[in-house]
Amino acid sequence: MTTTTLARRALVPAVALVLGGCSGTGSVPTPSAGAGLQSSSVRSSTAGPFSKASPQTVKPTETVLYSFTGNPDGQYPDSTLVEDAAGNFYGTTEYGGINGNGSVFKLTPAGSGTYTESVLWSFSYYTDGGDPQGVIVDSSGALYGVTLDGAANDLGAVFKLTPGPSGYTESILHTFQGNNDGEYPSGTLAIDSAGDLYGTTMSGGLDTAGTVYELANSGSAYTYSQIYFFQSYPDGASPQAGLLLTSSGALIGSASSGGKNNDGAIFQLTPAGSGSYTERLLYSFNGPKKDLGNPYSAIVADASGNLYGSGYDGGAKYRGGVFKLTPSGGGYKESVLYSFTTSRKNGYYPQSSLLLDQSGNIYGTTPSGGIDNVGIIFELSPTGKKNYKETVLESFENQFGGGYPLGGLIQDATGALYGTASRGGSEGAGIVYKLTL
Repeated sequence: MTTTTLARRALVPAVALVLGGCSGTGSVPTPSAGAGLQSSSVRSSTAGPFSKASPQTVKPTETVLYSFTGNPDGQYPDSTLVEDAAGNFYGTTEYGGINGNGSVFKLTPAGSGTYTESVLWSFSYYTDGGDPQGVIVDSSGALYGVTLDGAANDLGAVFKLTPGPSGYTESILHTFQGNNDGEYPSGTLAIDSAGDLYGTTMSGGLDTAGTVYELANSGSAYTYSQIYFFQSYPDGASPQAGLLLTSSGALIGSASSGGKNNDGAIFQLTPAGSGSYTERLLYSFNGPKKDLGNPYSAIVADASGNLYGSGYDGGAKYRGGVFKLTPSGGGYKESVLYSFTTSRKNGYYPQSSLLLDQSGNIYGTTPSGGIDNVGIIFELSPTGKKNYKETVLESFENQFGGGYPLGGLIQDATGALYGTASRGGSEGAGIVYKLTL
């Protein structure tokens, strides 16, 4: 179900890591920050240092930090930003760059709230792929990501960009072969303390329903292996987001379709020794009206081990919503926190990952709805034990203010939100924005 021509092929979640320990029976252990992964980049998925203690009294203000032009800087930014310790932002564009196949960009603070944009890499399609799906950054400044398609077999690749005196050097860590090897990698990668990388493919595997894979880092090379093949029923199919990596090494993710009712599922893969994993179905969605369906977002967790995400479809008005999975009796109990409506001001069909703050507020974007039907930024604030109130923080206007946000949000110490809009801006090629609350 869709209302625009911007059909999302693969979703770009925030970096799938969680700040703070999780405790209690059935809770999610604290995820590993991985091979020197910058703590500031973790803010792209969960609670940062900012905690909003009182209701808003000032209307949020959007500032365009950068407008893309297409060539050579990139076109249609559709990933969640990641930030390093120096305050630099990194992201990707679906198209544009020198070769028109997407780019990796960097925004460097230039003083007085301004930023300087630089293109770190332009993809060449048949050598390294096209349509990059976002990046993560480690303490050395190296960037890791995947391209959805292209490369030698036109099925996507995993890449690394290593900084050097004269720029960045690209290494292709894996080129997908199709079939059991997987094809069309989607979402951002997860990284553990050993520098091993984990990701998903939308298709391929034994039942062509997608895979979860690992790239083990020996220090001098990466070894690729498949962790899990999806079967569609009952475990899910077509994962389109990155993975939540816990401190115990478990991987939690979403499958956009399949499951017991073919409306998608939430799964967990737990290490079982000798490189094997045991799969557990945490929840299978029930679809329209009574429940949500088709989760395209990555999963994020709070300090109590509750899991959060969004469903693109379903809900009371069939426009998607936000859900929570609460540990209960050794399993999880699902609750729909909010169902989007067809109201002119409201958004709908959420796709990006969510952001949690320390007060329990939830932030996200939708690529549809709003005053001009080009998307919104929303906040869900808890008003009681089970109830949440939605506030539309920004309704995009598509022109200079951007439109169709497909990536998630990150937050700084003042509570300001940062993200990308895939369209709009001075050249219509998308923007990077800041929303001051």
